[in-house]
Amino acid sequence: MSYTSPKYTYVSSQPAYERMQQQFTQAASTIASKIETERKRGEELAAKGRAGSQAYINKAAEYNSVGNQATQGAVTKLFEGTGKRVGELIRLTQGTNPQCATDGNCEELQAELAELKKGPSTVRDFITNLSDQLDYEDILNFDEGQNSNGVLASNILGGKSGFNEANGYSYELVNAGGGSYDIVFKSQKDEFYNPETGEYSNEFKLNSAAFADMAHNEKSYFASTPTPDQQKQEILGEAGGAGIYKYDKDGNRTGTYDVKKYLKDSDYPIKSNYEVSKSNKEGVPDTLYGVIDMDKLKADTRIMGAIGAQLKNFTGNVNDDIAGIDDGEARAFFNKVLSNQTDMNSFDVELMRSTLSDYGKNLPEGTTLPDTTDMEDDQIRELFNKTMGVFDENGKQSKFGYREDLTVGQKHLFNALYTNYMLGQIRDEMMQDFDSRRIALNPDFTQDNESNFLNQQDLKGDTLGPGDEYPT
Repeated sequence: MSYTSPKYTYVSSQPAYERMQQQFTQAASTIASKIETERKRGEELAAKGRAGSQAYINKAAEYNSVGNQATQGAVTKLFEGTGKRVGELIRLTQGTNPQCATDGNCEELQAELAELKKGPSTVRDFITNLSDQLDYEDILNFDEGQNSNGVLASNILGGKSGFNEANGYSYELVNAGGGSYDIVFKSQKDEFYNPETGEYSNEFKLNSAAFADMAHNEKSYFASTPTPDQQKQEILGEAGGAGIYKYDKDGNRTGTYDVKKYLKDSDYPIKSNYEVSKSNKEGVPDTLYGVIDMDKLKADTRIMGAIGAQLKNFTGNVNDDIAGIDDGEARAFFNKVLSNQTDMNSFDVELMRSTLSDYGKNLPEGTTLPDTTDMEDDQIRELFNKTMGVFDENGKQSKFGYREDLTVGQKHLFNALYTNYMLGQIRDEMMQDFDSRRIALNPDFTQDNESNFLNQQDLKGDTLGPGDEYPT
């Protein structure tokens, strides 16, 4: 699965860069139009399919309850008459002096016999794989726009309300040769989209050998969307992560961390490093909590290494168009999670700057991006948005498609947005860990008297740690 997203022209003082951008604008516009067509179609079909499922819940009569019978009927039709042919092939190929030896076609007839004998189990496995792989409703936060043909096929195979034979939809199984079978989905109208031509047809095929290969290699027809919690726990957890926490199968965490390593200025304990929790019960002392600094998270090589490992799986080598092993999940996560993070005013400006710098090193020879060293924050944001194609022509976050390779620019954009987003998720998780954040009980200072606060126990020493109290 692959995709090339539209690029957007940045009006640069460098004529070469401007010409390069203009060369791609027309082609990119055509690609973007095709992507949007399929995305919109997939979203519409998924919505209709889900409406059918809800209708079944509310009124069972609206749901095609003979879906299994329809499948059985398709299989029966596929193998209709083959029993007689099997008997004939056995007669022609077996015995001490089989007829096929005289005719010189034993190899051909034996291959046909083997295929017919194996056919029912092949088709059974195909239907099982197909039913599982096409069940998009079982995918959490499913990106409906990724494959409109697959969504429509799923609705037809499931016999959902509005997608059965009475509505002009059907399917049949046919022998595709080579020991494989096709399932052919049909519609009375031209509804199956061809992204190469932008046209529609009334048939769509899926092959049993392809689905057997996907099952064998544990690949999915639809890309699933990783959850932020899954990704966060993978980063902070033990197996391949930073090892800050342990998580059980239900996502419950255990473990603590040294909050002093994550304070903004560990050498000078200014008040902005701490929060004071006021007592809500008589006799319970105030508590001093450390505040996690984002720059200190970025300086933690364990955390950044774990994020980097995830990015390697998502986008592979960021400087080429070869897909990462979790390419489909990267696209789904971008479309369903990252594309909703459109507030660039809260985005890490230095991360934008470094992303632009890295991306600029991979532009064609003779083209460069402006020097960002002395740019103001707003200028950096504007350059980042235009160069990386953050927003489309309607001001909405651009989407990734699934049929062309991700470009180098798209990979840089994904990595930057993902890093920024996950660091925020990690900080939120660690800020919820009040046991680790607790510096002291009853610190005995007023927020209006900083000198009194700074005269407290020296926080640079080893006297205090997570959960420790100030000496009284």
